Amino acid sequence: MGSARDLAAEADDLLRRHGLVTRRSLGQNFLVRRSVLIQEVRELDAEDRTVLEVGTGFGFLTREIAAVARHVTTLEKDRGIARVAREELADLENVDVVEADALSTDLPSAERVISNVPYSISSPLVFRLIAACRVPVVLVLQREFALRMVAKPGTREYSRLSVMVQHYADPELLFPVHRSAFHPRPRVDSMALRLIPRDLTRDQVLDGIVRALFQHRNQTVRNAMLHGRHILAVDKHDGARIKDVLGPLADERVRNVPVAKFSELAQRLTEAGMGPRDGNA
Repeated sequence: MGSARDLAAEADDLLRRHGLVTRRSLGQNFLVRRSVLIQEVRELDAEDRTVLEVGTGFGFLTREIAAVARHVTTLEKDRGIARVAREELADLENVDVVEADALSTDLPSAERVISNVPYSISSPLVFRLIAACRVPVVLVLQREFALRMVAKPGTREYSRLSVMVQHYADPELLFPVHRSAFHPRPRVDSMALRLIPRDLTRDQVLDGIVRALFQHRNQTVRNAMLHGRHILAVDKHDGARIKDVLGPLADERVRNVPVAKFSELAQRLTEAGMGPRDGNA
């Protein structure tokens, strides 16, 4: 493999020869800068390990992984591109290309997971991987999305996404990826990020409470709960009751509440019968 220009030309040639086109609906922007592919694999620590790759594309990253990994299972949703990838990677005995949608198929077990994530499925894929793969995950994501994942309380980027990711995993920014590393070139830059999932099961009550509160992130927790009463089991006269249950936390702005405090908040509200209503968890 050569430069980004070489890999972009190779991608175009494969599309042309096989009568395929890139599909914006699937977020098909292929990462074609070899130095970035190599750096991803280095951060993955995949030597002699089994690896799950989500999004095969034409196998540019797959080849880099296969050079060090014991075995690679790579999932590709697009039928035409999966067919081409099988042909392009047929010389690699330690690679299996599987035509499958990572959001709906049972994910195979692996010791490491990696993906250049299509922007359109960033959130559902991140949470699917956190829930299903209790192993280190390296992702390339839209830069703004990655920054929200690691954001701290009180910052502009701190959001529901920040809380949920940091509750269920330990995220770490790795390195920036300029938009010129992709073909076709997207309108935004990307960021590589590592996730170390925690050994936690999904807490639907916590999820519902965080969702309700961050609809009113600039308000106090008490006022956010009152405004979110269509989601939470409170009514418009419950302000004093919320204060009794939560103490000083009731007067904290939602945007300033630390990640760890949301678990405490959820437990107190649940014990007081003020969690998400049925169907809103």
